[in-house]
Amino acid sequence: MVHVLLLILKIIGILLLVLLGLVLAVLLCVLFVPVRYRIQGSRHGKLQASGQVSWLLHAVSFRARYQKEELDLRLKLFGITLWPRKKKEKKKERKEPEKEDGREVLLSEPVPAPDIVDSFELPPSDQQVSSEPAPGFFHRIFIRIRRFLTGFLEKVQKIKFSILGICDKLKDIKNTVGSLLSWFQDESNQKNIRFLADCLKQVFKHIFPKKGTLRLVFGFEDPSSTGQVLAWVSPFYPLYGRVLTLQPVFDRAVLEGEGDVKGRIRLFTLLRIGFRIRRNREVWSMLKKLRQ
Repeated sequence: MVHVLLLILKIIGILLLVLLGLVLAVLLCVLFVPVRYRIQGSRHGKLQASGQVSWLLHAVSFRARYQKEELDLRLKLFGITLWPRKKKEKKKERKEPEKEDGREVLLSEPVPAPDIVDSFELPPSDQQVSSEPAPGFFHRIFIRIRRFLTGFLEKVQKIKFSILGICDKLKDIKNTVGSLLSWFQDESNQKNIRFLADCLKQVFKHIFPKKGTLRLVFGFEDPSSTGQVLAWVSPFYPLYGRVLTLQPVFDRAVLEGEGDVKGRIRLFTLLRIGFRIRRNREVWSMLKKLRQ
């Protein structure tokens, strides 16, 4: 009896260890196996694009394709399409017509009821007799002047309240700008901002495509706008320089290009960056003060 009980406990322990190992394996796969993506597209008059996201050697994959102004989405698990599922078209049942006095009448078509004309309604009379006398000429003028003055005073009151509200908002903006300037001038806040900027840079560097080529031709009607866009994106050249090629056009408005890029996103890396931010107490105290 004892041997049987020990054997049962041994089997239960083995099953628990196997289950624990499976849970640990799944957890490690979620943390360390990256999610891979690929984006392809071109725009020369019409836009054509396709994207695919896969995980664990295409065990789970999601594909999106935009072509000829139509969007096609598919979700697969181990090669089996989960969404969208194909629906079987149901055959439409035809109703046989019934014959009545040599005429065919469909059962699905309701027979319209005859219109009933109410012959007892009398037409409205054009002549209306007013028992009250019409107001005098001076009385009508007095009423119009009073209405005009009342409306004018209401509009003046609304303008007054609008001006006072604008003044209050300007005061609030002035106080807010002053507090923000003093907040930015604090050395500890500047240190925390640099720390957050570094973390954000690491996130973008991790999720940005690592392979492929992307060429973008852009331009605006105003050449100065094209130069401003180049000035804005130039500080981020170390992030996109290996993949993206920008070709500005200064004489016309244009937006064209093509590309094929690949990348991957690992959950463990994002969690590690988030844990660094969570562990920094100075950053959290700064954010709490900023909310207040």
